[in-house]
Amino acid sequence: MLRDYHYGIAVDAGSLGSRLQVYRWTDPKASKASGKTSILRSVPEITQEEGWNLKISPGISSFTETPQNLWEDHFKKLAAHAESIIPPDKWSETPIYVLSTAGMRLLPVTQQEAIKAETCRVLQTHTLFYLPDCADFVQTIDGETEGVYGWIGLNYLSETFNNVDPRKEQRSIGFMDMGGASTQIAFVPSKKEISRHQEDLRKVTLRSVNGDVQEWNVFVSTWLGFGANEARKRYLDLLIESAGKRSLSDIGISQSFSEGLDRESVPSAHIKSATTLDFTLSSGAIDSAVSAPSNGVTNEIKREVDEISSEVLYDPCLLQGATITYNSHTFLGTGNYDQCLETMYPLLQKHLPCTDDPCLFNGVHTPHMDFTKDKFVGILEYWYTVHDLFDLGGDYSFQKFNAATKLFCHSDWKEVAGKEFHGRKLSEKTLQDACFKASWIVNILHDGFSLPRLDFETHKEDDSDDESHVPFSSANEINGEELSWTLGKMVLFASSQVAGGVGILPSKIERARGVQFIPGGLADKGNSLRLIFAGLVFCALVYFAVRFAKMPMRLPYKIYKCFPRKALQYLPVAMQSRMGFEEDVDISLEEGLFYEEPVRNAPGLRTRSIMNLNQLGEQDTEPRGFYASPQATKSALFSGDNTSSASLQRSKSSMGFYR
Repeated sequence: MLRDYHYGIAVDAGSLGSRLQVYRWTDPKASKASGKTSILRSVPEITQEEGWNLKISPGISSFTETPQNLWEDHFKKLAAHAESIIPPDKWSETPIYVLSTAGMRLLPVTQQEAIKAETCRVLQTHTLFYLPDCADFVQTIDGETEGVYGWIGLNYLSETFNNVDPRKEQRSIGFMDMGGASTQIAFVPSKKEISRHQEDLRKVTLRSVNGDVQEWNVFVSTWLGFGANEARKRYLDLLIESAGKRSLSDIGISQSFSEGLDRESVPSAHIKSATTLDFTLSSGAIDSAVSAPSNGVTNEIKREVDEISSEVLYDPCLLQGATITYNSHTFLGTGNYDQCLETMYPLLQKHLPCTDDPCLFNGVHTPHMDFTKDKFVGILEYWYTVHDLFDLGGDYSFQKFNAATKLFCHSDWKEVAGKEFHGRKLSEKTLQDACFKASWIVNILHDGFSLPRLDFETHKEDDSDDESHVPFSSANEINGEELSWTLGKMVLFASSQVAGGVGILPSKIERARGVQFIPGGLADKGNSLRLIFAGLVFCALVYFAVRFAKMPMRLPYKIYKCFPRKALQYLPVAMQSRMGFEEDVDISLEEGLFYEEPVRNAPGLRTRSIMNLNQLGEQDTEPRGFYASPQATKSALFSGDNTSSASLQRSKSSMGFYR
């Protein structure tokens, strides 16, 4: 029935545009009344019907000079679309989140704040959606938070959070995200790695419909400047910097200038028609591609280079004969896949040291990933490049993707330009960048994250139960549903409607830097009032018990704080002398967040990528102040069941923050 539904709105305010998503879920109380075990032991079920999203351009980060136009030129259309979906009697209880990502992070803080303030103002003024607090509902989120939201969304669609028995270990799926500016990874390590890297892990807390707590220790890291577009810029900058320092043979065009290669000795795409290219590979084509010459350039390209060799730079990651202009420099493609991989390898910054092992790239370490057991799913560029160009989305095969990329990179630009790929018409810019992006994916996956080249390196364990195990897949949707990190945010919110304590607890290292707990949402009003009333009754009972006590008593300090201070002075002196109060102990129960003093002299965050790149300024790599508010405090909406004196007396040293 309609009255049993709740709705939520999340706006992904990206650099190129904003994408509105409307979600719906059944009221947790109604789901609980069903009595079905499979429902009770799962997070609330979220649904989204066709057409419940809308994307508009440009992004809100483009309104730096005209924030006053945000409503008329941007949010008015998004709000109208949401209102056409959500019943009017639900508007006032429907939360709306506007979460900005990389585009906003690149702006100065003053411009960010101005845009966010105006966004909040116009939504509060012109809509009836639930937006009580600008700071919590209109945010610029960092790359790590975006990665955790993506991990939650992926595992929700993969049914990881369904029918969960809290007494048993649950397996999850790792999340990889490559955008234009950055790349992220988020996954739950093995038990052994969790114990080794506890200080690096965020804790994600969800609630099943029956109130059970689901806790997940998630490692997440982001690499700014390692997204496909920013990596391409860094690569071209590297070619410019090294111009004049390398001979022609360094870029793989030596013999072709004096001898020329027969065009047919260089593998190319199979020509299906005058307008369509097919990079679907036969086994013979794979063998041909793998053994193809590494320095092939056609005679035609040779003549072009002879004419303008003093004015151009040579790019092995650009198709043969293609030319582009970047920063007043002209680049001529030589189409050499092997040389492309070799030339871009330094961009991984593998030489930078890590503070712990295993060390991946750019000075960042992660817990060990066991690709013989772990599964990862990659989105965005992992999907678009692999699927749109080669039609190889889904389960990843290094052998197939490597061979298809080599075939494409060795192609002549004149054969590729204007052609369709598997029925898809791709822009000229997409085709110009495709060889680099495909090669960059190979570099990141295998040399960056150390994903084995399965066809050549990995051997199945004899006791493996899953003979079809594939450690990496690319995807745009899971089980027919679109995969978006905004879904992860809404899973947290819906879960928070069951009971309190839902959210993302930063790692110990992050908390030392002042990063705060990210609440999943707000507990429903009925639950909140009941909790407040129960708390007042409890404090009153304890107060009267103390007031008329005839025996020595010893109370935890947090209960003592419930009493009116003046009331204590009326206690008989003898009773006061018999009363003792526990010192305030910083504790962390299973449900909820308690204040913990910042760790003094704590090491710097080891899981953030520290850019060592000239073209990225300080504003690109430093935190934007999004988490620069005071140290985290206990949520007013916290509801915990564990109030035993034994647990309250446990010391912080024996309990830790993750108990």
